[in-house]
Amino acid sequence: MKRMKSLLPRKIQKIFQTPAPWMKKRKTYLLGALFLLGLGALWLPFSIWICQLGITSLGPIVYKTTRKQKQKQALERQWPMFLQALSSNLKAGQNIEQSILRLCEKTSEPLGHELRIILAEMSFGKTLQECLRDLASRHAGFSTESLFLASQISAKSGASLAPILQRLSIGLRENQKIKGRVRSLTSQGRMQAYSCSMLPVLLYVTVNWISPGYFSFFFNDLLGKVLMGACICSLFIGFVLIQNLSTIVTDYD
Repeated sequence: MKRMKSLLPRKIQKIFQTPAPWMKKRKTYLLGALFLLGLGALWLPFSIWICQLGITSLGPIVYKTTRKQKQKQALERQWPMFLQALSSNLKAGQNIEQSILRLCEKTSEPLGHELRIILAEMSFGKTLQECLRDLASRHAGFSTESLFLASQISAKSGASLAPILQRLSIGLRENQKIKGRVRSLTSQGRMQAYSCSMLPVLLYVTVNWISPGYFSFFFNDLLGKVLMGACICSLFIGFVLIQNLSTIVTDYD
């Protein structure tokens, strides 16, 4: 394995030598969370400590989901320009591997990282179709699926890949324009979901600050706790319903 890696170009070898930064972040977060939970168990009431435990447990899940969604959106925005440049390089007479290697040097993350993976796999003997199939399995989306199908059509029919990539780039660019327009038209519904969900919380904080103990019934009495739980569930269900009504979902979302 080491001998095979030594045959690769230096820029491709860096992908195997880069440590995983998320391992260090996960250890740091775990130590910090245990420290804060220990302090909370000593000084905070049990009910507040339970809330702290829930926030600490859900924090990494929310962060990972948000980061993955942002990475997917950034990757989708980079595809049209990359496919246009790749089509121009192929028309100029370069082969596919040379074109990807030249564009990889100028492409930012996260697409640059995926291009380095493709170059490494092609250096180990995989075909372009196999590399694009692996890319589509890692990042399921309209762009990656379309690119994989375009490479398959070009390989089976013998047609030139350059005009296919150019038409695909134009189609992806128009698709992103339509998605942006739909998102702007449905932004009012999403803002209504956030405002309607935060209004009861802000009202509770304001009234409790003006008159402390006004909502003690909801925390000391059994019926009050049941009503508080029903209110929280109603807020959550309403937020989810408004978000679903104001979001256009496709097969690749």
